[in-house]
Amino acid sequence: MRRSVTARAMVRFAAVFALLAALPASAGTYYVSPQGSQVGDGTREKPFAASDVLMAVKPQPGDEIVFLDGVYDMSKAGLTISSTGTEKAPVVYRAQNRHGAVLDGGAPVTGWRRGEDGVWECRVARAPWGLLVNGEGVVAARGQGQAALEEGTFSTEAIKEGGAILRMRTWADQEPKEVFGVGGTLIAVGGAYNIVDGFVVRRGATGIHVAGRPVHTHRLEAGLYRDLCGLANNLFGSFNIVRNCIVRDMVGQGMTSNESRFNLIEDNVIYNAGLSQGSHGIYISQGAENLTLRRNVWWRTSGG
Repeated sequence: MRRSVTARAMVRFAAVFALLAALPASAGTYYVSPQGSQVGDGTREKPFAASDVLMAVKPQPGDEIVFLDGVYDMSKAGLTISSTGTEKAPVVYRAQNRHGAVLDGGAPVTGWRRGEDGVWECRVARAPWGLLVNGEGVVAARGQGQAALEEGTFSTEAIKEGGAILRMRTWADQEPKEVFGVGGTLIAVGGAYNIVDGFVVRRGATGIHVAGRPVHTHRLEAGLYRDLCGLANNLFGSFNIVRNCIVRDMVGQGMTSNESRFNLIEDNVIYNAGLSQGSHGIYISQGAENLTLRRNVWWRTSGG
């Protein structure tokens, strides 16, 4: 009799253990700070650095990544989000206080000297993709050499010792009082069911890119083409939300979305973006489907 009772108890215990094991882990909150370090553990007292958080944490549904107030140096690498949440438990990336976390992709460029021909020159360790000069975009010249420089363009000449010489003709012959080199995307949002909320994103080539993978793809199976654009086969870049962000001072696009579906971009402000030819405040390219834009404001942009 005792053996039978014990056996039944063991069966019940095994069933309960299996049920508990099947339950999702509790959601976590991880903190990021401009003063964070590689030895941080993600607590408020020992936050991660922005460059380390997504290597140290593999965000799970319901997790929150909270960026504490301050200016984050994103000049070497942006924030690439590829986590996957769920409809009821998205992964949230947010500023602790709205617009208190500033992601800055500008690298100061100093040491400019003016030549007799009005062209400014300096030496840099690494050539930038574009320049912000006194808040205005200056782009790479299409032609080569100093003679090809038009107003608002620069050229790059590699040197044997390493680095490069930049030559620049400013807008309206202004003195370059504040110059930043920019390049790359500051926030790339992939994955699925992610929320990006409340950041200031400034000084870059592109501010925020809502990324995806090609949605109109096919594979040949048994002599027939199988459509792979269904969400079951290609969820990456879907059901993401970008809201309450300020995007400013972008030489390229303010925000972009391509090859993505069922995303929401709302309540954002895009200012002084799209400063190079063919760039825009918000640019929607091929393959973006069922994208919702609402209550966004953009001004001082070269395109829509």
